[in-house]
Amino acid sequence: MAIAEDQFQRLAPQAYKCMRLSTMIGVLIMIAAAVAAWMILLAEQVALPLPAYFALGLWGVGWIIYGIVSPAIRYRRYRYLVDEEKLVVREGMWFISQGLAPLERIHQVTIKNGPIDRLYGLAKVIVTTAGGTLTIRFLERELAEQIAESLLHKVRYLLKQQGLSIDNMPDRELNDD
Repeated sequence: MAIAEDQFQRLAPQAYKCMRLSTMIGVLIMIAAAVAAWMILLAEQVALPLPAYFALGLWGVGWIIYGIVSPAIRYRRYRYLVDEEKLVVREGMWFISQGLAPLERIHQVTIKNGPIDRLYGLAKVIVTTAGGTLTIRFLERELAEQIAESLLHKVRYLLKQQGLSIDNMPDRELNDD
């Protein structure tokens, strides 16, 4: 099934800022681990061969480059689509993955947002099906709520069409992490 590129939705600009901050936090943790290892080696007076120091420096520079380049690539490639039949999410940096969830297979819709998401007014919609989960990340909070409500409305309609009871179906689930 080929989906035309113009059918997909793109992320809001604050999503890029959120990606950049979360990536930089990860990069800082990796560099801090390398610096800590180097400090321990110095304290223990362990002499490493020159290529080991070169490799350690190259590793740190690689993480810095990744921290700068990764958010821009991920932001440009991230797409999602919600229509009358399906939910599709396309994302990735090195390998592009595309997840698809038919609306009639949706069991649960959850909105979550962590501290970095809240800093930028973002949230994610997590859709659970019998086959797994599909997540639309980096959505503006209001848009995430609209998408969740729309998905639940469509699921309720499909269930009603099939003659199934929707009386006990919750409106939606909200989790602040």
